[in-house]
Amino acid sequence: MDNMSKQHAIRALTESIITPGIFLPTESFLAETSVAVMMYGKPIVVAGPADDQESIEAIDRLLASKEFAALVKYEFGDYKELSKAVVPNKDVVQAGQEYKALTKKDQGTGVEGGTGKLAAVIPHGSNAFGFGLCVSNELMLCFYPHAIPLTDDITLDV
Repeated sequence: MDNMSKQHAIRALTESIITPGIFLPTESFLAETSVAVMMYGKPIVVAGPADDQESIEAIDRLLASKEFAALVKYEFGDYKELSKAVVPNKDVVQAGQEYKALTKKDQGTGVEGGTGKLAAVIPHGSNAFGFGLCVSNELMLCFYPHAIPLTDDITLDV
């Protein structure tokens, strides 16, 4: 990545309300169920409690997004369909292991090592997949629709 691309990526991530982070499941998390985006029976984005309306709506917005479809295709290759499901967290993650996650942060601050409120767990996929969710204006707003839109976002061709 050239210097200009790095600067662009850092600006977008700084402006975002979400940032890539690490999640270590707790016993209480493992005992719950969450709403998730599924691909071939595997959760690729686990948003939040199954009964949380904001989490349900975030998953619905992701599933309706062409930008999300393009990011999933870029990350995982061609696929037939994505769906929404409620998953037992203990079937998705294991105690004692770290998982890629998205965490909420104050917009305009920090770019890495998110330790804020958990926005989503990404049990499969690369760091680039999580990064893409953070720096695309459309995808960031799927999680937090009232956030300040990014002025310097990064998008995939759809």
